[in-house]
Amino acid sequence: MRAFFLAQWLSIAGPVAGAHEVARGENLWGIAREHGTSVAELRAANPRLTDPLRIGTTLTLPAAPTAKPEPTAKPEPTAKPKPTAKPKPTAKPAPRIHQVVAGDTLGALAHRHGLTVEALQERNGLSSARIVIGQRLVLGDAPLAEHALPDLADLPPPPDEVSALPAPTAKRRAAAVASEARATASTSSSLVGAVLLPHDRIYYLRHPTRAWGLPHVVTSTRAAIATVKKKHPGVHRLAIGDISAKGGGRLPGHKSHRAGRDVDIGLYFRRVPEAYPKRFVGAGAAPLDHAATWALIEAFYNQSKRPGGPVQIFLDFAIQGEIYAWARKHGVSRRVLGEVFQHPHGRWARRGLVRHEPAHDDHLHVRYACPRGGTDC
Repeated sequence: MRAFFLAQWLSIAGPVAGAHEVARGENLWGIAREHGTSVAELRAANPRLTDPLRIGTTLTLPAAPTAKPEPTAKPEPTAKPKPTAKPKPTAKPAPRIHQVVAGDTLGALAHRHGLTVEALQERNGLSSARIVIGQRLVLGDAPLAEHALPDLADLPPPPDEVSALPAPTAKRRAAAVASEARATASTSSSLVGAVLLPHDRIYYLRHPTRAWGLPHVVTSTRAAIATVKKKHPGVHRLAIGDISAKGGGRLPGHKSHRAGRDVDIGLYFRRVPEAYPKRFVGAGAAPLDHAATWALIEAFYNQSKRPGGPVQIFLDFAIQGEIYAWARKHGVSRRVLGEVFQHPHGRWARRGLVRHEPAHDDHLHVRYACPRGGTDC
């Protein structure tokens, strides 16, 4: 009798949403494809959904709309068309899957596979750039050409090709632009008067032969890291990447780092990732130490007010947002944060000392100006 009443109720209520239990390795894009729906509809049906998906989570599937039959018009008498050969069905290529390992970042994966970060996020139903070790990501099920990066002519110029922008005053801004023009005027920039960043227990040199910089750059970089260590004595050793070769000039893997004024610096974590500091590790691999990372950025910001200080820092926009939120919660004024970060004004907004640059979600790229009266850059 109970089954009879349930059948009667279902015939009145019409179609209802189903459910899907998340299994290991599944993601929103694959689940949506399996059930003939979209990632957006799945998110709308599951407003409390978190990234990444947890195994065992039960997802509500959106109900399929009942299709109304379309009215058919009476066919007019016409000549019978010749039968055309039916095209042979082409086999769908299998989705390309990547399992996240230590050191992977969304930006690096996008760059490696010729995609955009936004395309990867959409395909995998991600609302941020965070990924975790073991997570399976769908890279695509079509040739790379369909998901390639847009034509460079349609994009804003990347920061590495733009004259150094904001400085607190018009005078400093003009000086920074002039020095940047001198540094990039030749693709074979030479470096005169460089000094080697010395070894230290508070940081780790990933490539000692590429750690040559102008004296004020080396001194300022060491001072910023020492400031963090003084404020947070328990922080781990910081990874330092490339600055320049001893004589300057083109450095493999970089468009900049030719004149001893660009420094790549890793992030601080609450728990040291396994591969760190011998290699840069993305913010998704381990929880960021927001307090220490903010202290490092703040130190560079304070230096930017002096001649020869940083004129630009490149960092992923999503990570900017994390640090901005932490700093605001801990009492940093909106005025200061507005001078420091491009966030929340958009990835290509010309605001703030810290700017977005793709593939910079595992390190800071700090660019210094020439010192006042400097003739060696």
